[in-house]
Amino acid sequence: MQMSKFQLAVLIIFGLCIVGGIVAFSLYKGSGNATVDLSIWGTVETDIWNSWYSATPFYQNTDYRIAYKYVPEGTFDSELVNALAEDRGPDIIFTFHDKILKNQGKIYPIPYTSFTLRDFQSTFIDAADALRIPKGILGIPIVVDPLVLFYNKDIFSNFSLVRSPRLWEEMYGMARSMTLSEKSTGNIIQATIPLGSFSNVLHSKEIISTMIMQAGGKVVTDTDNFIHAAIGENFNLPYSPGNAALLFFTEFSNPAKVFYTWNRSMPDSLTSFSAGDSAMFIGFASDYKKIKDKNPNLNFDVGALPQSTGSSRPMTFGRILAFAVPKGSPKALSAFGAIFEMMSAQAVLPLTSILNLPPARKDLLSQRPTDPFLDLFYDGAIKSVAWKDPDLAGTNNIFKNMVDGVTSGRTRVEGAVIQAQKELQDLIDSTTRASAPVTP
Repeated sequence: MQMSKFQLAVLIIFGLCIVGGIVAFSLYKGSGNATVDLSIWGTVETDIWNSWYSATPFYQNTDYRIAYKYVPEGTFDSELVNALAEDRGPDIIFTFHDKILKNQGKIYPIPYTSFTLRDFQSTFIDAADALRIPKGILGIPIVVDPLVLFYNKDIFSNFSLVRSPRLWEEMYGMARSMTLSEKSTGNIIQATIPLGSFSNVLHSKEIISTMIMQAGGKVVTDTDNFIHAAIGENFNLPYSPGNAALLFFTEFSNPAKVFYTWNRSMPDSLTSFSAGDSAMFIGFASDYKKIKDKNPNLNFDVGALPQSTGSSRPMTFGRILAFAVPKGSPKALSAFGAIFEMMSAQAVLPLTSILNLPPARKDLLSQRPTDPFLDLFYDGAIKSVAWKDPDLAGTNNIFKNMVDGVTSGRTRVEGAVIQAQKELQDLIDSTTRASAPVTP
């Protein structure tokens, strides 16, 4: 996709669609008029935003004056809803794709007639498809945070292992030999990998959903309206991907299994790994800094997320950090003009260095970094997939109930997946009604 094509698309879309379009057009950069003040609300902390913004060519552009406000992820949705209701909302939001999906009815989608699906998919990684809805594209991806596998090099050396596991099935044998317990109490003193408990295994939902997709299933499928729950569907396979993923995940917390290695009484998975008490940890690329901050002396490395045997293609989960324009802003055209500049290579690449995260644009992923960790994160970005999560908190609760039902013995795997399917569809129906579009 040529940048000029995107710019033309923006002009066409908003010149035709925004009330008062002639006035808005006059505010667009390059018009020669006074500086446009734009407010951006984001879940990226202010110091990171300031470091990035000052390193971009956009910082020197006198056509815009940016006021950035950091809003924590936990309160972002409610603050945005309240602000838009009171006509004091931002001109741009900068957050992860799940937040954009949650607020889709309050966001200007870019129609496919102006930014075609082919152009979008040829420009951005596969995980960016999570920003597509039937009416168009909700946001412009900037960087991606992929799931990876961190592993303790000292523990691996003790067991004569020189690489991280490539397949999930390898975990069974590793857990048998690498898990260490106290003889007197049976307490685990060295875990192989935190799996099996939702409450203290960070990113459990993303891990399980990735396993489902690797096995040939989906968490949701696209519909003409939005999405439909699919976690319990077989997709013409001889097995249920949802059942297989949940069974595998929960087996490692079952004391009756020879590969038992984790339980809910242990610290959270990141803390355990950072302390040197777990051989492996599944985390996002952004967890790298958290591990280093917790234990600068930990001797660890990063590998690709393991794959399912027979998977049609390598996959990992990726969270997409993107820009979007809320409805109600009187400066929507100028806001899209600003986003157009901030998605340029000269603007995106400084953010990849600051966040140590890969870009979402395919052309930039071909420019491999020299840092070995970031280079592997680039591989993760290329393999990244995502699904349209309608409500982050709601789906977290559904996955938690699914895992806890099995690990507590209250329900079998099949029943837990069926219940999750029903709860997910109910959530989709309720959020679809709640996200009804607001009038611009």
